[in-house]
Amino acid sequence: MRPDQGIPKVAFFLTGGYSNGRAVAGPAYQLRNLGVNIFSIGVGSYVNPAELNLIATDPDSTHVFRMSSFNDLAGWVDKLSAVSCDGK
Repeated sequence: MRPDQGIPKVAFFLTGGYSNGRAVAGPAYQLRNLGVNIFSIGVGSYVNPAELNLIATDPDSTHVFRMSSFNDLAGWVDKLSAVSCDGK
């Protein structure tokens, strides 16, 4: 992990499904403890909203996104850039 001061550390978790029984809380917790701001993006109708919320940094209202298809991702780039670059 880069030790640069003042540069936000951001991760985007993009999924079209669910964890298949693997624990997601531990790795997400470890990243958040390192100061990483995690955004969860669920695509399609087979995602698990509870897992998206568990992985994302709080508040979920600004860190969890849903879209119907991967084609919609291009339209979300500006929104994701705006919320991920504010340093929160």
